[in-house]
Amino acid sequence: MLNVITSHLDPTAVLLIQGTVVLFVPFVIWYVASLGRFFPLAAVQIFAGILLGPSLFGVMMPDAYSMLFSNQLLGGVNAIAAVAVILFGFKAGTEADIDQIADGGPTVVAVGFFGFFATLAMGSGVGYLVASAYPQVIGGTGQGLFVIAFGLVVAASAIPVVSAIAREMGLIRSRIGGVAIAAGGMNEVLLWGGIAVVLPFATKRWDGSEATLWAIASGVTAVLFVRFAAGPVLERLVDRGAPERVIMSAVTILVFGVSAATLTFGLHHMLGAFIVGVFLPERVRHLAADRLDMPTALVLMPFFFLSVGLKTSFSLSDHMVWTVFVLALAAALGARILSSAIAARVTGENWSFGVMLGVLIQTKGLMGLVVVSAFTDRGVFSLPAFSGLVVMTAVSTALTMPICNLMIAGFGSRLGFLAPGKATD
Repeated sequence: MLNVITSHLDPTAVLLIQGTVVLFVPFVIWYVASLGRFFPLAAVQIFAGILLGPSLFGVMMPDAYSMLFSNQLLGGVNAIAAVAVILFGFKAGTEADIDQIADGGPTVVAVGFFGFFATLAMGSGVGYLVASAYPQVIGGTGQGLFVIAFGLVVAASAIPVVSAIAREMGLIRSRIGGVAIAAGGMNEVLLWGGIAVVLPFATKRWDGSEATLWAIASGVTAVLFVRFAAGPVLERLVDRGAPERVIMSAVTILVFGVSAATLTFGLHHMLGAFIVGVFLPERVRHLAADRLDMPTALVLMPFFFLSVGLKTSFSLSDHMVWTVFVLALAAALGARILSSAIAARVTGENWSFGVMLGVLIQTKGLMGLVVVSAFTDRGVFSLPAFSGLVVMTAVSTALTMPICNLMIAGFGSRLGFLAPGKATD
């Protein structure tokens, strides 16, 4: 009966119903159920996407699921999801402030650099163990790419989500919040650099070495174009008092154009948007980020989480999915927290400060989902690996605020929230 009704609905009406559902569910969980006190909105949105997928909603209410989310009805959802990812990539770039990273001092460099590569190494090691035990998790591109991609997912960090968590917890103006955002920004730059090198090897259009050269060339060209051509033009518009709508239109055109170029030459379209966010003049990028933040986070991003959730399939008895989830989460938490604590301690911070930095930076958020989706779309991960890593990303994001609250309660005086200098024992 429901399918008969759906077949007579206008496609726009179906999209509006899907939008109502995907916006309503996280709103109820996060605000009405008051879970926002314990978990960041991004974690609730990710779980809502999984909840609406075939493994939960599809099993409990198959007719309603088929009515709303059959493959024939997902064109609009996927299109909005692509737009959401691009705008989020731009927002992530604005958070990864190169000047802030450069001025962050030895703690930022040590935590960002050592933390990333230590977590990448641990994640790749776990990926090798998983692939050896369960060859079914490997996609069609071979074990080598699977292992490296697994490590990159484990090493991912979502700086916009870290920033939102720091703001929600009152840490945004504290030293630990600033160091976490700057070190996480460095992590994102290294992450996308790694993806730019690895992802082209999964392409079917060229051999790996040629694809990588094209991809790197497109990324370098994008950086140079934004920094030395588009950026100065936009800055002159600001200096001349151009209307805000003109500036925003120009920035949006630039974001979509650069994203299209990087995607065409083998990189992920989010990397193009990230480059624009990083290298635009400060006044322009912060203006654009402020204007795009709310509609992107509250209206567009739930469609991306839904599109990921609809691809996620697992059952409680699927040992492959849960093995991927447990081992990836253990590596993501353990390697990031330990490496951040060691790096912070070496640069003169105390252990508590370093551990909390690791907890904040390990937050995967949307960035983890984008990386997982990018490699899955290129055939690096199979469905069980994809599903396990999606659940890992959700749990990683959900754990951040509760662990930080526990640390504040137990070690608040050692975390140096208000001190301009280093936190010391």
